[in-house]
Amino acid sequence: MAVNRRLAGAGLLAVGLAAALAGGLTISALASTVAETYPLTPAGFTVGGIAVLLALVVPVGVSTGILRAMRSRGYTPAPSAVAGLTLLLTNLAWIVGIQVASPVPVRVLVAERGTWVVDAMLGSGPFGPAALPVLSREIVDLQDAQTLAVAAPMWCDETAGGFAVGLADGLRNGAPAALSDALGDILVRHGVGVDQPGGAVANIPEDLDGQGLLDDVRDIASAFGPAVDLPPLVASDLTPGVVERKRIEFASGWEARYEHGAWRWCTGTVRDAATRGHAYAAAIRLEQERAPVAAGPAAGPWDRDVRAALQAAAFGRSAWLAGVSTVGPDFGNALTQTAAAAQAEKIRNWCTQAAEDPARKTAVESVASRWTLPAPGKAVDASVQALLEAQGRRYLEDVLAACGPVAGDRQVREAARGLNVPDAQRRRWAELEARNLASAATLSDNGTGGVKVEVDGRTLVAVQEDGAWRIDWRD
Repeated sequence: MAVNRRLAGAGLLAVGLAAALAGGLTISALASTVAETYPLTPAGFTVGGIAVLLALVVPVGVSTGILRAMRSRGYTPAPSAVAGLTLLLTNLAWIVGIQVASPVPVRVLVAERGTWVVDAMLGSGPFGPAALPVLSREIVDLQDAQTLAVAAPMWCDETAGGFAVGLADGLRNGAPAALSDALGDILVRHGVGVDQPGGAVANIPEDLDGQGLLDDVRDIASAFGPAVDLPPLVASDLTPGVVERKRIEFASGWEARYEHGAWRWCTGTVRDAATRGHAYAAAIRLEQERAPVAAGPAAGPWDRDVRAALQAAAFGRSAWLAGVSTVGPDFGNALTQTAAAAQAEKIRNWCTQAAEDPARKTAVESVASRWTLPAPGKAVDASVQALLEAQGRRYLEDVLAACGPVAGDRQVREAARGLNVPDAQRRRWAELEARNLASAATLSDNGTGGVKVEVDGRTLVAVQEDGAWRIDWRD
């Protein structure tokens, strides 16, 4: 008899625990409809705690009170039976109450949101219909994103790959051979078959690592020209259509896909993305080629050329001071030989002191050895100085090549101290300063065949040297 009683109690407890699981699932599904408007992971833990409290802790507490009341009246009930029966009845009450009061039937609620609390606590999801509120917020961020750095992480592989192919294809068209070949090599390495600019879009493989390709193309694009705003992105109708666990179609033709641990957006076809990539490449080209124009009439026929040289010289100085890792040859080409030698010597002096890695020190010292230069701070022999000033742009080129990695090390050290500024951002700062400086400069003929340049409290001179206008900027 006692054995049968224990078995019956154990059976009731098992049924009660099963009811608690069903009740907790139903409660969490209902609570998720409210909690989805809050940050996902803390909301998941909160909803899980509420479900455990109402489905398990409260019924167990009630059963403990019932046991005490029965024992005070002389009964000797089986605790497992009382606990199981209380769990069963309480959770049946929760489920029936939710079925009656909720606008969504329990069957649909559990089917759509049964895994919400687990997905939310793990930060992986939610999936299926429960993901729609999250995606409705993300789409606003995606449509408002104006820069590639912000938008790219929200794109699915297909869109990222199409945009990358369009961007690479657009930059290759008419580009110098070195740039065109580098972009072509990247496309081929990712399986995009292309022989010449304009033919890449038709050869995009289905298994393309779009995000990886886009990262590689962005590295080249950032060296080619300044970052620009993305072309507008507008979807006419974002009404959900087919809703699957990890894929949701919208009436506009867009899709949301769960990739790489997050929901990402396919904003149209691959060709749509490639078209935007082409437009982005065209905008980069326009910005890269644009020279600053004075607010008033040109000071002379040389006005535009002198301002372009001033902008390139100012960018080189600002980029180095801002810690940009790669300055590029335009800096030296914008300077006279004498000015280039002076700028190179300043950079070499800084670089010698800043280089900590032995390999970096060796590279800088090898430049000094090739040019027979003394240690920084020591007087340069007159004959060596004459050589530097005769080949200043070549000397500056050598110094920049050796010191670029030291500038990269500087960024690493600054990041370790909490100042994590990307190289592209440093470049944008330098570009903005250079463009503003070149636009604000006052130019006038100095009467000796050169141009007087007054800017930012300085008085500089631009002269014709080796067939081009160059700035004699030594400080």
